[in-house]
Amino acid sequence: QGERPTRQRHRAMAMFPGQLAFRTVRVDEAARKAALHVLHLDASHGPSSVIAQGANAFFAEFGKACPGMQVQHLRLWEASTREQMEYGLEHVQAKMAMLGGQGGEAEEKRFARIEQLAWQLASARGIVVSAPMWNYSVPYVVKQYFDCVLHPGLTFREMPNGKTEGLFGNGRPLVVLTSSGGSAARDHLTPWLRDVAAMAGFDQPSVVAAANVVHGERQAVIDRIS
Repeated sequence: QGERPTRQRHRAMAMFPGQLAFRTVRVDEAARKAALHVLHLDASHGPSSVIAQGANAFFAEFGKACPGMQVQHLRLWEASTREQMEYGLEHVQAKMAMLGGQGGEAEEKRFARIEQLAWQLASARGIVVSAPMWNYSVPYVVKQYFDCVLHPGLTFREMPNGKTEGLFGNGRPLVVLTSSGGSAARDHLTPWLRDVAAMAGFDQPSVVAAANVVHGERQAVIDRIS
């Protein structure tokens, strides 16, 4: 009798009525161990941008420190990436059907590309997000990416206390490389990225930020963020 109220309290605190499972991607311990990669979410304005220069410097040093680790660069502005992370109402409906145990072949097919992106994130040993500040927050492609991949059972699990943990646990690093034209006195980018990354288990954040890019000497800004 004591167990039923506990389950009811868990459901009351949970965001979702259940959890999804990978249907089109092979997920097992062997696949998890074989995934030796860090995921780079690149929302920079291009290869010559301050953010891109900072990311290049970071990965040059990372390659020296961790030569056996692969880096998978996901360029969020590229058309192929944006097509893959398309997420609309039909995907929401498919998700809710599968959470309710009613999803079929059509829903599975609709979620196939999302599962690929979700597995790439869930199995990463760490993530690096390089994104300039837009209107105090992230560029919309970064928001779209996390909306696309954060699903219970694919990238995180809901715990009995109402909190979440990554599909393979917590304790993995998040590195944020960002810049702003002004002083960034109001910063919603950093706390938001910390929160959504922590949902997937990347709860060890480090932030490198270059403020006042518009008012500073470009090379000095690049040196600072590098």
